[in-house]
Amino acid sequence: MIRKGIQLFRDETVINFGPCSRMSLADNVLVLIPLAPIIQYVLLNQNMMPFEDQLLFMGVTAAIIFSVVIAIPFVVQKYLPVYGLVPLGITLSYVYLSMPAFSRTFKWVSRPDLPLLAAILVILFSTLLLLYIKQRKLLHRMAFIFFMVSVIYTLYVIYILQEAEEASAYIQMSIPERDFSNFIPTGSMKKKPDIYLLTYDAYVGQETMQQYGIDNYDQETFLTNHGFKIYKDVYSVGSDSLNSMSRVLEMVGGGTLDKMLRISTAGNALVVDILKSQDYRTYGILTSHFIVNAANGWNYAYPENTNKIGYQSLLKGLKEGEFRFAIMEQLGFSRAEQLAKKKNILSAQTPFPKFMYTHSLLPGHSFNSSKCRPNEIERFKYKLQVANQEMKEDISTVLASNRDAIIIVNGDHGPYLTGDCSSSLKGYPIKKINQLYLQDRYGTFLAIRWPDENYKQYDDIRILQDTFEAVFKFTFGTNNVLRQRPNTRILKRGITEEGFVVDGKIMKGKDKGKPLFNPIPDSG
Repeated sequence: MIRKGIQLFRDETVINFGPCSRMSLADNVLVLIPLAPIIQYVLLNQNMMPFEDQLLFMGVTAAIIFSVVIAIPFVVQKYLPVYGLVPLGITLSYVYLSMPAFSRTFKWVSRPDLPLLAAILVILFSTLLLLYIKQRKLLHRMAFIFFMVSVIYTLYVIYILQEAEEASAYIQMSIPERDFSNFIPTGSMKKKPDIYLLTYDAYVGQETMQQYGIDNYDQETFLTNHGFKIYKDVYSVGSDSLNSMSRVLEMVGGGTLDKMLRISTAGNALVVDILKSQDYRTYGILTSHFIVNAANGWNYAYPENTNKIGYQSLLKGLKEGEFRFAIMEQLGFSRAEQLAKKKNILSAQTPFPKFMYTHSLLPGHSFNSSKCRPNEIERFKYKLQVANQEMKEDISTVLASNRDAIIIVNGDHGPYLTGDCSSSLKGYPIKKINQLYLQDRYGTFLAIRWPDENYKQYDDIRILQDTFEAVFKFTFGTNNVLRQRPNTRILKRGITEEGFVVDGKIMKGKDKGKPLFNPIPDSG
């Protein structure tokens, strides 16, 4: 009787919804629709992940997509109409996995535009449902075509539309052979002071600060009172950290690098190699952003283990619905631990000379979403106060060690607080790009405390990327350091074409012909 009851229950609950309710083997091709953004993310972030992590990321997300789109409808197709479940699974998985792209495209900051998101869901589901019921074979072909077009377009964006120096990050993953051909000196340095490159993200000079309504005079006075020379009109050829600091460590300006940018910031750079050859011990006290998926070239680096960080940051970005810059910074990194390690190295009494490149996240740039938040400048001002205190403590620690040292305090680029608050000003008419917009992206800060006054005969710094040319002139005691100096053309970034600024002069845009900086008298 029990068996008959079970059979009766089965007979009563198996409902025939018609031929459209049954799945076919060809339906498997529909997973390509939500898989398309995943392949895009992997292709666009090859430089963050080794190949095995790329496969792992695609495998994990593909398994989830297959479960939602195919496996669950297949299991329940006897009891529910799959002509509704399959389109629903495609819609939900595609929209969820595309949220980072939507956030970027529609400039959503912190939260999405719910009416727009609801409209996307309704339109996509309705279209898929209609095609699945009426033209399923056509839908299968459309899914394949959509996937292929998406992949081909992404490859086109990476290798054709993007500038060569950015594309090279995807092409050249290995460390090329060391090239010292542009470096002239041989033999030993005449002086071997400790060298500290103390970088504070998005830190700019007083002229630019004042245009934000911020007065940073007291901090600059602190530096000059402690023996620093401030270089007031220095800019970087790059408007982002990797393009800027990789070129500082390679002593090159605008143009292409022959390797992935993170290879340089991970310690495999000309400056680091030269100092190692002079018996320096080298330290990179950074964040994951600068060393992920790159072989470590520092004698000691922090974070020590960046395995899986690229993979983890993509998964976290999918979970949060946006790929925030800070996601990678937060993985494998502790600010308190970074500060402690930096202080230990600055204060260490070692029998060998030290070189340390440390990169603080403060004061930091805007959200970089191409949409300004209402309190963007106030946020920067608050973080600037924290960065200023960190800078004072760093300098006090070095000075308390009583060792000869070249102390370099610098920003790497601007904070992006004007225009659309992005690093690229993409979509802005060239004729609207003015002096402040360029300062806000390419402007930097540079102050150096030299061990003695002999630096003056070698002091000819035009751009941030000239810094170590001046350092090596001082330490080797010669003006003949580089066969070819770094060129001063800013790199292409969004609308700002290469050569927008050359030799400190604006060549295009609203303020064409003007200098990038108009030095102002110190106020007090």
